[in-house]
Amino acid sequence: MPFTKITSNIFAIGGSNLSNPGDAMIYLVKTKSNKLVLIDSGIDSLNYIENNISDTGNNPIDLIALILTHCHIDHTGSAHSIKQKYPKVKIIAHEWERSALEGDKGTEKMIAADWYGVKYNPVHLDIVVKKEEEDINLGDTIFKIIQTPGHTPGSIAVIVKDDNKKILFGQDIHGPFMQDFNSNINDWHKSMKILMSKNADILAEGHYGIYKGKDNVRKFIASQLRQNGF
Repeated sequence: MPFTKITSNIFAIGGSNLSNPGDAMIYLVKTKSNKLVLIDSGIDSLNYIENNISDTGNNPIDLIALILTHCHIDHTGSAHSIKQKYPKVKIIAHEWERSALEGDKGTEKMIAADWYGVKYNPVHLDIVVKKEEEDINLGDTIFKIIQTPGHTPGSIAVIVKDDNKKILFGQDIHGPFMQDFNSNINDWHKSMKILMSKNADILAEGHYGIYKGKDNVRKFIASQLRQNGF
């Protein structure tokens, strides 16, 4: 079964064991109006995404949005092909990732495509996040977007409520922190404090998987803070 059910309407449908071996975690949210929203897209994984969505009992044709948590290709590489096949899908990301995602000259290192030996195909952003916190209504479900600079300047986290639980999509909150990414460890420290304050019931992380229970969410974030000297 190439997906993991997290709550009634939230699934992990991609990641190193679910799709392309180089993929970050890809999450699917079924909204209150039975539409579908992706959080990140993997390197080049459209076929995996479509098949795994179908395996959850949903139909990829119901996709309405793709939220990109930051610009790295293991999270964004399929965005171009998704937009080509499903042109009504709205691509959403923070304004500080926009130049890299849209392929501006001089931003290639930010995408990190060379790490994976692949080519990045730019994608146009339909919705640009600009605030420190912003609620976006997608299919009658509220997606709370939280600016979390650190790993990259325009990294974002997402909170969605389902089954009376608060699910935090914290992609790559573990880092790493590199000059090529314009990382800032002090900004990251502040971002983690903000995420801790959200008191999430479930953490859906970018590479480390899923943590259930408020204590386990806090412990994971606290462990990352300790590893980085905080």
